[in-house]
Amino acid sequence: MLWSMLGVFEINQDHDFYQLACFIKTGLQTALTDHLDPPPLEQLTADCFKKQETQVHEGFQMQTFSGPVFSSLRRSLGLSEEEFRSSLSSDDFYLQFISNSKSKADFFITHDKRFFLKTQSHREVKFLLSNLPLYVDHLNRYPHSLLVRFLGVHKITVPNHTKKYFIIMQSVFFPDDRISSR
Repeated sequence: MLWSMLGVFEINQDHDFYQLACFIKTGLQTALTDHLDPPPLEQLTADCFKKQETQVHEGFQMQTFSGPVFSSLRRSLGLSEEEFRSSLSSDDFYLQFISNSKSKADFFITHDKRFFLKTQSHREVKFLLSNLPLYVDHLNRYPHSLLVRFLGVHKITVPNHTKKYFIIMQSVFFPDDRISSR
């Protein structure tokens, strides 16, 4: 299989991360419904940057950090909430990307290769959120910046089992036909 040669594996029912991937998809389906009409980037308030929302599901909780900020950022990139939610919560399987990352983070890719999800430590998430106003300001001033586009920060909690923070990033490899050689 070509994918496995590239270090990419389908997260199907036999995969160790299958239940986590299902929880992420279900949680994101609900969480992203709340941000269909975000304020423009220039009208974000300090409360938008501090906002934390928790959705309780059967078997897990999904927490969303700075939802209105990331929703506004997605809109400024021309990405509709429906496109974003559809890609992240599709019935298709996520893909796991095997990386030699020093952080030992897990990487997932949406089925359409449009978005990366990366697990993060609490410390890394705290750092990102504390610098989010500067990040948004930078992208406002330099829309063609080469900085990675962070599109969401979340935490999944499975009681008595696991707590995972993860970020969602825009993939530089989407669409496939845009890049002719790597």
